[in-house]
Amino acid sequence: MPIVYVHGVGTRSERQGYSGNWAAIQTYLTRYILPIISSSPAPERVTAAYWGDLGASYLFGRRSRPRSPLLGMGATDELSEAQRAILLAGSEPAFYVAPVPAPARPSPGPLLPAGPVPGSERAPEPRFRLRQLDEDQLSDLLVAEIQNLEGDQNVVAASVAADAVAHTPGLRDRLHQCHNLREEIALVESLLSGEMAADGADAPLLAQGGGVIGPFLARLRDRIRETALRIDQAPGFLASRLAVEVRQPLNDFITDFIGDVFTYLRRRDEPQESIPTRIMDTLATARAGSPPEEPLIVLSHSMGGQIIYDLVTYYLPQSEAHRSLRVDFWCAAASQVGLFAEMGLFRAVRPNAGDAPDREKIPFPDRHHLGGWWNVWDHNDFISYSCRDIVADVDDEGFNNGMSLLGAHSGYLQRPSFYRRFARKLQVAKNEGWHRP
Repeated sequence: MPIVYVHGVGTRSERQGYSGNWAAIQTYLTRYILPIISSSPAPERVTAAYWGDLGASYLFGRRSRPRSPLLGMGATDELSEAQRAILLAGSEPAFYVAPVPAPARPSPGPLLPAGPVPGSERAPEPRFRLRQLDEDQLSDLLVAEIQNLEGDQNVVAASVAADAVAHTPGLRDRLHQCHNLREEIALVESLLSGEMAADGADAPLLAQGGGVIGPFLARLRDRIRETALRIDQAPGFLASRLAVEVRQPLNDFITDFIGDVFTYLRRRDEPQESIPTRIMDTLATARAGSPPEEPLIVLSHSMGGQIIYDLVTYYLPQSEAHRSLRVDFWCAAASQVGLFAEMGLFRAVRPNAGDAPDREKIPFPDRHHLGGWWNVWDHNDFISYSCRDIVADVDDEGFNNGMSLLGAHSGYLQRPSFYRRFARKLQVAKNEGWHRP
């Protein structure tokens, strides 16, 4: 099991956590990451390190959480057209801030309760075109639309197929040959139908016989067109409207985040089973179950990043049982490692008084315990932090997952484009010998 996923806060089940569905994450890691490092790309070689049962508990059932709305928290209005398209595609209809013109005659729309019926005589022709998007942006748009089709099966398989379509060689040229959005969508539908059939994912999604596109693709077509119609009329999102819609999950998330962070800091050195000990044991099991020549890869999300940093800088060097354990490559998605380091909250980082902008960076963790480190954050993810100016030699960069507020924090794990970039980082590290001493 050469790949280990370490979840973030609020996870209280080994099968599904706040940061996303584990089955979906395992599928993406198996599809995009495992082939880079292993000759045996089987799903059982990707495992999760579960620590949620050691997180915070609430004596009064979270009754300390205020019930008043949190206003004034929203995403920036300064978005490119491509970013607005992806953001709208992944949003619930209630988040759209402007109505589109009504159809010429009343008709129940196939997608939203209000708005034009795609294909009606009076429906305006969208200015937005799929050819405006690059490969990763088109993948994110299609995946966001697919994941919003409630009730459909095999969403992960369809997302993988959509990502493959978006990266089809020559697709951009073919899109430029289309005369309008309708022709672009028809081209994408045709490629997606073939890709899903080739992957064996067509049975529950496509209609049988005659090559007729099934209900799934019909609904996807309607969503894409509806999104395109709304782009010009939704230059941004109203922060108060968003806050009203997400205030309860946002409250719950902040409560879980604070609770699990405080619990980890208070109990990480307990002599009984602690979170660091649990994760070290899981990593050791994964290492023991893999050939020596294969690297050990770790993907962490949110608070999982602080746990891994504590391990590679303090707990592994201090552990007699696990002192020889090495993480060959670590992807820290949506972490707060930079912030925790600035506050001196790690065992291996001592706090210093005062603010010193010219202070030297913290050295990279010992290469005997960590090979490569990719720290990835999103501008719309309000609790992800950069390490570029904090820790030396970290590959630190932003990733736009096309979501806002609460959705952005877990959006990395839902985008095939994220795993594609992860795979490219791994290939570079592999070519460099995993920085093994």
